[in-house]
Amino acid sequence: MCAPALAVPLMIASTVVSTGGAIVSGIGQKQQADYQAQVADKNARIAENQAQDSILNTNLEAQRRYRDLAQTKGQQVAAMAANGVDLNFGSAVDVQRDTAATGAEDLAPALQERQRADQGLRDQCLQLSQRGGRGPGQGAGRADRRNLQRRLNRAWRRDRCIEIQD
Repeated sequence: MCAPALAVPLMIASTVVSTGGAIVSGIGQKQQADYQAQVADKNARIAENQAQDSILNTNLEAQRRYRDLAQTKGQQVAAMAANGVDLNFGSAVDVQRDTAATGAEDLAPALQERQRADQGLRDQCLQLSQRGGRGPGQGAGRADRRNLQRRLNRAWRRDRCIEIQD
């Protein structure tokens, strides 16, 4: 007779303990998700900085190559002028044009490779920033991602290398 009397309170206690465990488990999961979001946000900031550095390095490399090309063209013009060659006609113009074309051909593959690397870093940055958000229901996370995309796009357009001009 004692056993049925204890059964109801034990079931209630079991339910309370089970519910408490579920609550504690949910709190732990939320804390883990918050931590993962913080890590993803920090990684996104690091990736953004890497993307900005890569874009800057690409442009510095392009400027260096443009300076080298301009120096070569200047040496050619000086040599032709010193020898009394008319720089605006015939072979002299062909040499200048060929030098510019060769310089562009040498520069284009290197810049394309660097720009692909830049794009990869930008994509990684955006993926990490999206991973750090709380999902589609949170407007602040989406707004931050849009702002990040705008900043990266502005930097990309601003720092994009210009073509060689004769």
